[in-house]
Amino acid sequence: PNYARHVAASFLVEHLRLDWRHGEAWFHDTLVDADAAINAFMWQNGGVSGVDQWNFVMHPVHAAKACDPEGDYVRRWVPELAMLPKEHIHAPWAAPGGMTAGAGISLVHCGPSRPRSHAALGLAPGGVGGTYPRRIVEDLTKARKAAHAAVLAVRASPEGRPYVLADGSEWLELRDGRKVRLITRADFREGKLQTFQTPDEFRDPRRRRPEDPFRGILHDAAKAAEA
Repeated sequence: PNYARHVAASFLVEHLRLDWRHGEAWFHDTLVDADAAINAFMWQNGGVSGVDQWNFVMHPVHAAKACDPEGDYVRRWVPELAMLPKEHIHAPWAAPGGMTAGAGISLVHCGPSRPRSHAALGLAPGGVGGTYPRRIVEDLTKARKAAHAAVLAVRASPEGRPYVLADGSEWLELRDGRKVRLITRADFREGKLQTFQTPDEFRDPRRRRPEDPFRGILHDAAKAAEA
C-alpha cells in the first residue's frame, strides 16, 4: 500500500495539481489497515507541505513497470488489458493499433457522454478485452513543470518568502518558539527540476530491442559494439 500511495500521490500532486487532502481522504477510507497518522503524514509530505518532503517523484508509468514488471497486478485488477504483453500493458496507448485491436481493447476519450466510471468502461461482456480510457495527461513533463512553477510561486510570494532560508530550505516555528529546518526537496531548493524517475533498459521503448527483425539485428550489433 505504501508504494501505491507514493505513485498515486505523485500523480495527483505533481501531474494533476490536486490538493493532497483528496488522496489522503480516499486512502484513509479504502485501506483496510488505514492509520490516520501515517497516512496523513505521508500524503502531506507527498503534497509538498510536510516537514519531510519526498526527495523523489514517482513516474506513473515507470513506477508501475518497476514494481509490476510482468504486468500481473494490472491483469488482476484491470482485466480489460490482460491480453496485452508485459511491454505494453502499463501503457496501452503506446501499443500498436493492431495489438490493441487483437487484444479486444478500445481506447476512448472520456467526457459528459462517457463518464470515467466502471459503468461506461471496463471488461467486455465476453470477458476478453474491453473499453479503457485514453490518457488524461498527454505531456507528463509539461504537467510537472507547471506544478513546480506553482510551488516556486508560493515560495516567492509575500506569504511564503519569510519561511524560505538562504540555502533554499524551509523552516517551521515550534510551539516553544524554536525554529527547525525542514527537509525540502532539491527541486525547490535549487529552483529547477532535477528529480525524475527513469525506466530501465528493458522497459524503455527507446532502449528496448525493436520488435522489427531487421531493426532488432541492428540493435544487437550496436550493443555488441558498445561492449
